[in-house]
Amino acid sequence: MYIRSLCLMVAVALIPAMDALAQDAKAATANGTQIVVVPDDQVLPVKMSTTLNKVIAKPLSEKATVVDFKSYRKTAKKMGIKARKWGTRDSVQKVGGAIGATHALVIAVGKHKKGGYAVKVSLVSVTDGQAVFSENLLQPNKAITSSTADKMITKTLAAIAELAEAKAKQEAADKKAEEQVMAEAAAAAAPAEAPKAEEKPAASEK
Repeated sequence: MYIRSLCLMVAVALIPAMDALAQDAKAATANGTQIVVVPDDQVLPVKMSTTLNKVIAKPLSEKATVVDFKSYRKTAKKMGIKARKWGTRDSVQKVGGAIGATHALVIAVGKHKKGGYAVKVSLVSVTDGQAVFSENLLQPNKAITSSTADKMITKTLAAIAELAEAKAKQEAADKKAEEQVMAEAAAAAAPAEAPKAEEKPAASEK
């Protein structure tokens, strides 16, 4: 009974944090962040994409803008990119850019050297191919667990919230700098005031 009450208290305590992340993620969406969830698998990438759509893409789409992976798959096929190459940096940039995504959440699952499996998740920028974050999550089995999925979603929401905040700060700084330049240009273009004529002293009365 005590454990159940404790778990309930923890869950209730986490609600505000998750709500805040959701609000920040919505702000990121307003700033144009669009994510496509991409499998990086050398054996059964198509099967993995179906799993990721169910456990990652759909839950994530409730809090952020997610691009349907079907668009990614079709575009990759047209470009001649094989399924086992879906998750490479080059593919993410080419295909992601073509379908309007700003970031790709690339996920790979492999055996861990100490036993069990490691789920590698990376949020990659479509613009430059650089990882916003990359992390390995350990679990006992190959199938992605709900716990691992929740961690990936939470990490992704936090990351895009930070991206939105950084973008807002940069836009504010750019706007301030632009206003400063305009003010200086206006001051330089303003006509200079003519010098005042010196007043001659009044003649003294005789």
